[in-house]
Amino acid sequence: MMNIKLKGYFCLIFISLVWGSTWAVNKYVVIEGIPPLEIAFVRQLFAGILLLLFCFISNRHAKIQLKHFKWLFTIALLNFFLNNAIANIGLKYIPSSLAALIAALYPINLILIEVYFYKNFKLNTLTIIGIVLGFGGITFISILDNFYLEQNRFIIDWFFWFGIFLSVVALISWSICSVKLSRDAISLDPLYSISMQLIFGSLLIGIFMLMLPGKQFQKIPTYSFLPMLYLTIFGSILAYIAFQYSLKTLGMSITSLYAYINPIVTTIIAWIWLGEIMTQFTIIGSIITLLGVFLVNKSLAAQKNKIKMLTEADAI
Repeated sequence: MMNIKLKGYFCLIFISLVWGSTWAVNKYVVIEGIPPLEIAFVRQLFAGILLLLFCFISNRHAKIQLKHFKWLFTIALLNFFLNNAIANIGLKYIPSSLAALIAALYPINLILIEVYFYKNFKLNTLTIIGIVLGFGGITFISILDNFYLEQNRFIIDWFFWFGIFLSVVALISWSICSVKLSRDAISLDPLYSISMQLIFGSLLIGIFMLMLPGKQFQKIPTYSFLPMLYLTIFGSILAYIAFQYSLKTLGMSITSLYAYINPIVTTIIAWIWLGEIMTQFTIIGSIITLLGVFLVNKSLAAQKNKIKMLTEADAI
């Protein structure tokens, strides 16, 4: 029988592969013509309902008080609407590998917010080098990679930069949510909490879609049904449960390794499945970025006043 530690590592591998693949799967569904907001709406709504039913069956639910509602609503707004939904729109214009790499800058963005707004973190040489490498790697890919693909001609693709802008907005929203709400955490069962966040987030997206001109909802074609099911069941339910188990058995320091694996998984899958071009600049820029994130995480762990972070599970 598999021991507890081994199960924890199995869950770590599982979430690394699944959360890495969801970027590519999301990109595929967007390419097939389904509106990005509808993808986020359907995925979050059904995942939230299924998780909520599981919580009631397993008696993990609780009565939501006003303070709970405010907390859950704020997370839903920042993480599931301004982060997840906006990131989905960004995927229309940039490769999924680049989107995953931008999301990996989360620890760096978190420290910058802490330093600027709360003065709760002291920048040291290691942190500064990590920040420069993290953003430098993204810049390296965004400029040189596309310069190479355009056959050494500098062409400004405004849609491409708009996609990067949306991805950065999503990243900032996620980071702000993490910094502010981790300081005012509530005591709710994690699965019950995430189910309510998903439902609130989907309702916000649905209301926003109804306010937009034109037809925002369309019938999901048969060939996109399985990818959507994968995003819902694996990406939003099973991976989160696996993350909780890995966190409980292995601790955050080991479980957080998934953040380095995700962009690599996304890049490989997108290259093989979606035909996204992987140049030498993509590889070099990715290594530079992940090295920067590693250095920032190392400096973060060395600080006495640890910064509590919401995990990717709270935003995916």
